[in-house]
Amino acid sequence: MNKYKIVGIINIFIGISIFLVAFSFVLIVIPKLSVLYTEFGADTPVNISDSYSSIFILFTIAIVNIFFGIKGISNTQNKETYFKYGLITAILTFLLSGIVVRFMIDSAIDPIYNLNSHL
Repeated sequence: MNKYKIVGIINIFIGISIFLVAFSFVLIVIPKLSVLYTEFGADTPVNISDSYSSIFILFTIAIVNIFFGIKGISNTQNKETYFKYGLITAILTFLLSGIVVRFMIDSAIDPIYNLNSHL
């Protein structure tokens, strides 16, 4: 295995992982939180829309990683250019995704602590 395929596989793995985290948040967490807020008679907080912006950023990061992963694995021209971009994307994703996921979770979970004021 050469360096192009290794970085390509890493990019695909990171991209799919981030895509699954964001997708599960959209399908599971936000709907359950909306039901929780409705049961308590509280307004849906504005922070949920912040979660959607974080989810959009994560989907974008995932798509970019998957793109560079596919380019790294396939036989394309400009392999060296895609290798550099793929490596940079993998490193930046590793560093930034934790921050974005943390912001996404905080913006959805923090309003739960404010439900006490609505009781």
